Amino acid sequence: MVQIPNIRYAAQEFRDDLVVYMIGMDENRKKWWSTIKEMDLRKKDLTQTDRPYEIQHSWAYDDKKGALLPGFKRLDIKTIPHNYLVDRSGRIIAKNISITLAIDKLKTLQQ
Repeated sequence: MVQIPNIRYAAQEFRDDLVVYMIGMDENRKKWWSTIKEMDLRKKDLTQTDRPYEIQHSWAYDDKKGALLPGFKRLDIKTIPHNYLVDRSGRIIAKNISITLAIDKLKTLQQ
C-alpha cells in the first residue's frame, strides 16, 4: 500500500512505454476492488487529470474453487507484493524489485 503513489507515478511518467498490470490475489474480491477504487488505481484520461495513466487489473482467484486460477498459479508467486519488469520482447529484466528501483531502471532504459 505504501508503494501505491509510486506505482501511479510510474504509470503516469512512462505511460507510452510501460503497462502497469495489477493482479488481485486476495480471497476477498470485494475488498480488493474497494481498495482499487479508494486508491484511485483505475484509468484516468485527460478529462480527469493533467497526468493521465492507465493501470490494468485482473483477478487471479477462482471464487468457486477457492484457489488461484491455473495461469496465475504458474507464476509461483509466494509473496505480495510481487512484481516483474518485462521488456517489449517479453523477457523478464527484473523481478521483485522496489518500485523506486524499477522507476530508476525505466529512466535508464529511456535514455
